[in-house]
Amino acid sequence: MDSIQSIIDTFQPITLEEMSGVKLMNRTDTKYVISLSQLASLLRFAQAHYRVQQTGGERLISYKTTYFDTPDWQMLRAHTTGRKTRQKIRVRTYIGSSLTFVEIKNKNNKGRTKKKRIQVDESCHGLLSATAADYVAQHANYLPENISPSVANSFRRITLVNNEMTERLTIDLNLTLTNCKNGNVVSLNNTVVVEVKRDGRQHSHIVDWLHAARLRKHGFSKYCYGALLTDGGMPIGIMKKKMRQLLRKGLIPAPLHSAHSWAA
Repeated sequence: MDSIQSIIDTFQPITLEEMSGVKLMNRTDTKYVISLSQLASLLRFAQAHYRVQQTGGERLISYKTTYFDTPDWQMLRAHTTGRKTRQKIRVRTYIGSSLTFVEIKNKNNKGRTKKKRIQVDESCHGLLSATAADYVAQHANYLPENISPSVANSFRRITLVNNEMTERLTIDLNLTLTNCKNGNVVSLNNTVVVEVKRDGRQHSHIVDWLHAARLRKHGFSKYCYGALLTDGGMPIGIMKKKMRQLLRKGLIPAPLHSAHSWAA
C-alpha cells in the first residue's frame, strides 16, 4: 500500500469544488477488475493525464457500506438471474467526512442507474432509523420492515479526473466483504475495481491503456460478490462465468463452504 500511496502523492490534486464542474450529463460507466500490481502501472501512466481528488488532505478515502435485502435475498436474485430492472438499498458512510446516507439505486432496462439518497445517522448500518425507514417506504420497492442488513463491505477509493474534465475514474481497493447473516468475512487483497465514467464517447487515456494491456471490461458488484463469496450455497446464476474468470486470474478466492462445482 505504501507504493500506491507514494504514486498518488505525485499527482496534482483536485478539490471537491473543482470536481463539481465535471457534469458528465451523457455519462457512460464501464468497470474493469485488475490486480494490485497492475494498479501501480496504471497510476504511473495516469499521472500525466489525471488529477487526484483530495479531501481533508486525504487521497485514499475510506468507505463503509451495508446492503439491505429480504430474508430470501430478492434483490440479490434479481441480479444473479439477469433481471434488467432491479434495485439496491444500502447505507454508506464516507469515513473521512463522517457523512452517512441511505441510498436507493435503481437500474432500468436500458442499463441506466439513478440514485436517490438522504443523510442519516451512522447507526443505520445495523437498524434503519425512523427517518431512514420512512425514506425507504417512500422511494423503494420494498417495505423497510421486510429488509435487514445482508452484506457489508469496507474499501478505500482513489478518484481521478482527467485534465479535460470529461472523465472521472474511481479505483476501489482493500476490499473486505462481510456476510451479515452468517458472519463470514472475505478479504480481497489483490482485487482492484476500476470504474471509468466519461461523457459520451469522449477519448479516454485510461481506456487506451487498459486495452493495450489486454484488460477487458468486467462488471463487479460488491454486493453480489460479497454475498456469493461468503456463502457458497447462494444461487450463482449468470455470475458463474465472471466468477470463474476472476478465480483463474487469482483476483478472487473460491466461495467459502461452496456447495457448487462451478470453480472446477
